[in-house]
Amino acid sequence: MAREEILAIAKDLADKLSNSDEYKALKQAEADVKAHAAAEIMLKDLEAKQKACQEPGLSEEELKKRHDDLMKTLELVSHNPYVSKLLTAQMQLGQLWVEIQKILVEAIGINSERLGEPPDES
Repeated sequence: MAREEILAIAKDLADKLSNSDEYKALKQAEADVKAHAAAEIMLKDLEAKQKACQEPGLSEEELKKRHDDLMKTLELVSHNPYVSKLLTAQMQLGQLWVEIQKILVEAIGINSERLGEPPDES
């Protein structure tokens, strides 16, 4: 199969993904959050705390402190129905993406352990 054909299939997959229930749910959840200021503020706070946990050079103690703060914030924002819906939609689209990657990896015979996945124990 020619490179152009493979890229055309990828483009077709992208079109199908953009019309998937998971993608539509994500876009709707994003719009709902944007329409509610409190939810938008909560989400921005959560994202800032996630980013803070990823800063390079953090001591173990500082990372634990930031992680604990992130978990408390996640617990709090998950009570907001708009943020909760968005987080769920992100997870569902992410799961679909993982399943697609798994199919591709298995089809071309790449060892998934080298890609950071745990070995299949079945």
